[in-house]
Amino acid sequence: MLDAGIDLLHETGVVTGVTHIKLARVAKRAGYTTGAAYRFWPTQEDFHRDLAIAALEWRDRSSIADTIASIRPVVDGGAPLLEVLRTGAEANVHRFPAETDFFITLALRASAVHASGELVEASRTRVEEGLQSHVELYEALMAMFGRRPRPPYTSYHLASVLAALAEGFAIQDVGGEHQHLDRPDLGKGIGSDWTLFGSATQAVVEHFTEPIDAARK
Repeated sequence: MLDAGIDLLHETGVVTGVTHIKLARVAKRAGYTTGAAYRFWPTQEDFHRDLAIAALEWRDRSSIADTIASIRPVVDGGAPLLEVLRTGAEANVHRFPAETDFFITLALRASAVHASGELVEASRTRVEEGLQSHVELYEALMAMFGRRPRPPYTSYHLASVLAALAEGFAIQDVGGEHQHLDRPDLGKGIGSDWTLFGSATQAVVEHFTEPIDAARK
């Protein structure tokens, strides 16, 4: 039976992470009868498709706002770029476990390849909105610290890679602790307690960007 179950999983692909929400329960919560609910959605599958799309479109908080809030004190305090990267990465990896919205939408996006065109479109829209908001942040930080994208890379490439790293570490860390490194003597005003994500972020930033002065030579 387990072999048959595995076969079915491979045939159908990853199922969207909303199928545990039953239409009858939703109808009761909203004050409708089950019969009335089925006049809107003829089947559970129809309901789950629309629920998945609504989940991708829903926003209860802004990840970019959280990121800005975490680094603002060190930026305003004149900290060097490495300390900004260290602080931002530290805040990023420790906010994910409690964020149901993040993991729900990540699961929905992962399963969109096996879903309807509407779900794929909603998934891409959410990704693009997130990337564009981070592009604006990274461009502002690059201007502040005298850096620019290193050709052939763009700010969009930088945002895409950092987003993939953040999401990958969030999944990898489920049920465990994110890895930390002791990196002393990096310079004045730079803390020594680094997340692995922070170290990876530093490597990406140093490879994907360059000092403006160097670019002019």
